[in-house]
Amino acid sequence: AGTYVMSMLFSCVFSASGSLQFGFKVGSSFQGSVAGCGGLENVYLNGSGVSVNTKTLTTSTSYTFNVFSASNVATIANQGSKPSEQSYVLIQKMS
Repeated sequence: AGTYVMSMLFSCVFSASGSLQFGFKVGSSFQGSVAGCGGLENVYLNGSGVSVNTKTLTTSTSYTFNVFSASNVATIANQGSKPSEQSYVLIQKMS
């Protein structure tokens, strides 16, 4: 129980001009803000956003990290190390 601030940033490589929108979900409900990143071929961190969610929890709650839409995201083999080096999920307990 307590108040938590959860944030997520995601970076990826695109195969052409594209975009990615992501955020938090509990069940079928969106939580907090939906963020996005976009770019040109082989460009990353272009216009990256951060999804932020602040909640006071009184019971155990399971969150999922969801991609809501994606266009021209390069294949896993072509991502290299960009997602692992330049993406994060941060959960901070405030009280």
